[in-house]
Amino acid sequence: MIFTVENMLTGGFYLGVIGAIVFGVQLLFYFKIITGEYSRKLTHILTALWMASWRFYLSQIQIVFLGLILLFGIFIAQRFKLFNSIFGVQRITYGEAMFVIGIIFTALLFPNPTVYALAVINLGLADGFAAIVGTRYSNRKYNVFGSTKSLIGLFTSFTIVALSGAIFWMLAVDYQPGLIFVITHIISTSAVVSGLEFVSFRGLDNLTIPLATGLLYSGLILV
Repeated sequence: MIFTVENMLTGGFYLGVIGAIVFGVQLLFYFKIITGEYSRKLTHILTALWMASWRFYLSQIQIVFLGLILLFGIFIAQRFKLFNSIFGVQRITYGEAMFVIGIIFTALLFPNPTVYALAVINLGLADGFAAIVGTRYSNRKYNVFGSTKSLIGLFTSFTIVALSGAIFWMLAVDYQPGLIFVITHIISTSAVVSGLEFVSFRGLDNLTIPLATGLLYSGLILV
């Protein structure tokens, strides 16, 4: 049964940490310590890093249930214009909802906790830092299907996915193939995931990044 006192307390704890992240970033935004896209992506990164650990402690159905609660919370926040540090973006985007949907599908499709964690980490770091670095350091932006992208953001995303892939092969892999295979897998995976981040629009990368990562790394470690 999902609706036990223990499960409700557990769910309250995991959702409470997300609430603390959201309120903390909102305070930073309110006092103008961070602004605009930086506040959104800080929430994005911290939340993803926290949720990446969930599959080690929670079942798939528990993650799905908590995800549905978060989707309802996002609807309420958008409906009543709460947390402008996250929802105050002046463009059409479904990023917040797609973030949670991406988490739900990743938990359902990839039962291995390590693959799930890697997919969610790439969702948080590759997408988050691509936007932050691109916003901060790129003088040349590209309009990709209505979304603003940059080559330095693409390179940042590629680098982060490559680093996470290298750590995966060093620590979590079930077998050790030849070095050429490992390097080829890291490069090709990084190219696919960062390419999807570059061409995805209106927050769709929050779905494509974790699903692509999960598909590319499934079957490489112990179930």
